[in-house]
Amino acid sequence: MQKRAQWPLLVRAQLLAASSRLRACVTRRRRDLPTFVVLSRGRTGSTLLLDLLRCHPLIHCDAEILSHRILVTSPQELLRSRAALFASRAYGFKLRPRHLEVQKIREPDAFLAGLLADGWRFVHLARRNVLRVALSRLVLAQTKIVHRRRGDRPVEASPIHVQGRDLLAALDRVDREMQIERDLLASLPHLALTYEDDLLQEESRQPALDRVFDFLNLASAPVSTQYLRLTSDRLSDFVRNHDQLAEMLAGTEYARFL
Repeated sequence: MQKRAQWPLLVRAQLLAASSRLRACVTRRRRDLPTFVVLSRGRTGSTLLLDLLRCHPLIHCDAEILSHRILVTSPQELLRSRAALFASRAYGFKLRPRHLEVQKIREPDAFLAGLLADGWRFVHLARRNVLRVALSRLVLAQTKIVHRRRGDRPVEASPIHVQGRDLLAALDRVDREMQIERDLLASLPHLALTYEDDLLQEESRQPALDRVFDFLNLASAPVSTQYLRLTSDRLSDFVRNHDQLAEMLAGTEYARFL
């Protein structure tokens, strides 16, 4: 899947917000099922998690609906409207910490605490291997391939060359994002998932999703996905100068991920 231009997505965000608010005004249904937030950083497996969540017949899960500045209403009103539209199902959406900056939310802690007070539940997805997160972002920047599904047209992807300074900068960004996440979650009750333990291996996915369904007071449902991994376990398969990077990272906190 190729990365899309940004300005059409900004327009689409406003149309979604406006139409959701109008439709919610005429939709008066009682909500008996929970609302939830999937909190994660980029390139941690959240798209896979949402795809698995959507296998449940009683779940509707939006993607990054706060990724572009909402101008026609407030983020809180958009979320209330979307939840009202899907009142007959558990409703969730994906939130990245940077979305709070995009929406100009000055007190992120208070914003999330407000959602919690309104009954929203939080699922946090983390990825321990920060090196792979950073490399995944660099691969995306060069290949422009966001995801791959079964049946997609094959794309010839040669190993990329990663500049050492770019990798160090990416690792620094990941570390800062992790600290922001830790701060946000410090006083926020949540269900914790990790990509390596819960999503990486196919046999781990059903037990992990059953935990999420139980967290949402839903019965179990079978899950499956069409998404495929973009890279293999071996860095040498997709990073041309992996030996050079390994030498650069030797003796650092990141060496254990090699």
